[in-house]
Amino acid sequence: MVETVNGTAHIAVAASIGEGPEGPRLFISFHVREVNWTTRFYLKLIDPSRRYFVYPSLLSQIAHSWERAGWDPLVEPLDGEEQ
Repeated sequence: MVETVNGTAHIAVAASIGEGPEGPRLFISFHVREVNWTTRFYLKLIDPSRRYFVYPSLLSQIAHSWERAGWDPLVEPLDGEEQ
């Protein structure tokens, strides 16, 4: 989980890996808390770019990294984790 606070928003991002119908699936959750009156306006303004550019690009980069590394998160746990 990653959390950040700035002058516009308080954002928490959590990620987990689970088994999907076609193999490993990455689940990402974003929680945004309003900091002031500009938060809602700002989020509505950037919503199209987040949905169509930022999130797909982020997920694609993660998937490509997994493929290049040949890593299967359901078979090979991260260091320090047990199956």
